[in-house]
Amino acid sequence: MNSILDITPPHVLGFMKFAAKHSPYYQEFDWAKNLLASLPLRLQDVPITKKATVQNAPHLFRSTFDPPQAGRVIEKTTSGSTGEPMRVFKSESHFAINAAENVRLFKDWKLADHKVRVAYKIPDDNHPMGTIESVPLPNNAVSHNIYTRSADQISALIEKTRPTFVSARPSMLAAILDREFDFGFLNLLQSNAEAVPDELFAKAKALPQCRIVDAYGAVETGLIAVNCAKCGFYHIADRNVFVEVLRDDDEPAAEGELGRVVVTVFNNPSMPLLRYDLGDMVKFTTSSPCQPGRMSFVRVFGRERMMFKLPSGERVMAVLDPASLHAMGIKRFKLVQTTKTDIEFRYIAKSHGLILDQAKIQSMVDREISPQFKVNLVPVSELPNAPSGKYLWNERLID
Repeated sequence: MNSILDITPPHVLGFMKFAAKHSPYYQEFDWAKNLLASLPLRLQDVPITKKATVQNAPHLFRSTFDPPQAGRVIEKTTSGSTGEPMRVFKSESHFAINAAENVRLFKDWKLADHKVRVAYKIPDDNHPMGTIESVPLPNNAVSHNIYTRSADQISALIEKTRPTFVSARPSMLAAILDREFDFGFLNLLQSNAEAVPDELFAKAKALPQCRIVDAYGAVETGLIAVNCAKCGFYHIADRNVFVEVLRDDDEPAAEGELGRVVVTVFNNPSMPLLRYDLGDMVKFTTSSPCQPGRMSFVRVFGRERMMFKLPSGERVMAVLDPASLHAMGIKRFKLVQTTKTDIEFRYIAKSHGLILDQAKIQSMVDREISPQFKVNLVPVSELPNAPSGKYLWNERLID
């Protein structure tokens, strides 16, 4: 089982030896010297690599040797969702393996069956805001790629082209589905870059035959997991990464217990990352009907700061039933923890002049999150994304 490292897989151990020899960061550790001296070592003996450590000194993780068979080295930049973008170096071979894992894990979703698609893209120097490219695909299919940060522009394109498949960030998809329009022609929504909230699952479920396919990964690691078209659990891209789910004390989490995703990427010699702490929270199972005995994520909850903290320090998921809130006349909402005991319920009303029942919202929080929080209702006109373009559905503003 991947969460209990009694035995380190040979391919992971081989990559650890490569990192111990060629990574300026890892080669200074005693474990690296012991490993190169052929002393026994498990992956769990390697200290956790924090995201901030890599972010502050990416050059220390740049390998001193690039194996010729790994191909050329490509430099990428992360989105900067944790404060600032980070330089990442990736081997060409890593992209090839990552692409193969995408094919394997998306296979049952039959993406190629969709003849008309719309895909959200981030504007850049070559594609100003509002640029639309219609790209021909095999089997007479077409993808209308739109470079924008505007949900209205994407919605207009969807209404015009009537695709069966739309790919965008969850926050963008939720904003699109908020429009007063019949989206019954949608069959599949592909989310990326953010954790999928219950709100979006509820919106998709309200459509006659629409489902959500969600890919979880990071620029630094490549693909980590994709939710299965058959069973719904997130199957691991285990030909690309080795995954641990750890508690706060860095011990393995139990099945069904909330834990942090810690990843070892064993096919990127340009920038070895061992036990890399992404800061995302998940629950896992080994009882997937498709892959019994192997780790699958039950749910990906997103960044640690999306977890709220009780006065005791215990973390809880800030999740409210979206269907009940929508029935009250709420279009979109966000929970923000401002103190140890205070939560702001920020919301956009469906119609002007909506007056919410404070006691009813408080009762929902008491029942579904914790009675230790006091709710303050805050009507807003918008719920903006972060500068990186990502959106936190819930956010904790305290340590």
